[in-house]
Amino acid sequence: PSNRSQITFSAAYNVWKVMNCREPGGLGYATYACPDHPDQVTHIPKTCKSRFCSVCAKIQVDKWVADMNRLFPNCPYFHITFTVPSQFRILLFEKRSLLNAVFSAGAQTLL
Repeated sequence: PSNRSQITFSAAYNVWKVMNCREPGGLGYATYACPDHPDQVTHIPKTCKSRFCSVCAKIQVDKWVADMNRLFPNCPYFHITFTVPSQFRILLFEKRSLLNAVFSAGAQTLL
């Protein structure tokens, strides 16, 4: 059976972008040429810039890490992961507005 009806437009679009990343026939390309040497043309394929793309995401993650490192105080810290029971994940997926309350509750457990 097909699950196509359960795939959101956003998910399908991101898959398409990743599959066509750096493909001149997919996302297109920029062409650069020197006016003095019109026979010397360079085509640069466009990138998807999707966080799901192993190449593009790495660039974005490195930038994000650098930005975050500027925000964090220069002291030891640790990372904590909060999980949501599987029974609630569908509800949170459908009602994104509830995520703030869930994260706030998680933060309160540390205070």
